[in-house]
Amino acid sequence: MTNNDAYDELAFIKQIMEQTRTETLDKGVGFIMWGVLATLGLLITYFSVIYNFSYVQFWAWIILIGGGWLATIIHSIKNKSEKPKPFAQKIVDSVWISVGIVMTIVGFIGTTTGAVSGAFLSPFIALQLGIGFFVTGVIFNAKSIYYLSFGWWLGAIIMMIYPGFYSILLLAAMIFFLQVAPGINIYRKFKNNTVLANEKL
Repeated sequence: MTNNDAYDELAFIKQIMEQTRTETLDKGVGFIMWGVLATLGLLITYFSVIYNFSYVQFWAWIILIGGGWLATIIHSIKNKSEKPKPFAQKIVDSVWISVGIVMTIVGFIGTTTGAVSGAFLSPFIALQLGIGFFVTGVIFNAKSIYYLSFGWWLGAIIMMIYPGFYSILLLAAMIFFLQVAPGINIYRKFKNNTVLANEKL
């Protein structure tokens, strides 16, 4: 391989990464949707345990998580008819789908069979979310997303050292501030960029 060939390949890779950064994170909608669903589920779980309506939380999670996956699948099918996603975006999508599948299996099967203690479900979820944010931040070179992973892992450590019922509310707060809020910020930036692009036409 000549120096020119190597330079051309590096330039091509850089072009792909730059294109990816302009079309990244699904406009923040995924962060917002899943964050709201998870926060709602956690609050329902907390109050259903307090008021001894344990059966409510199971069906609430079935509806919330099932609805989230259904919306995700419909969105994915719809986007297939649009322009192809950049390769880096496909990698990140695969990471988040994997994280989502693991959390779904552990949340339903793991806790039902007793393989995972309910007391440590919240820190496990936080660890998984930290992986998703870490990989996303690295691939897209988005430090604001990258640093969020350390917040997730710190919260997981706290919940593992000091386990308790409070961890449900702590995880709900973490999801709001470390996922929903960043998602809203990403969406605002996307809308502002769209308005500016339209004004230039």
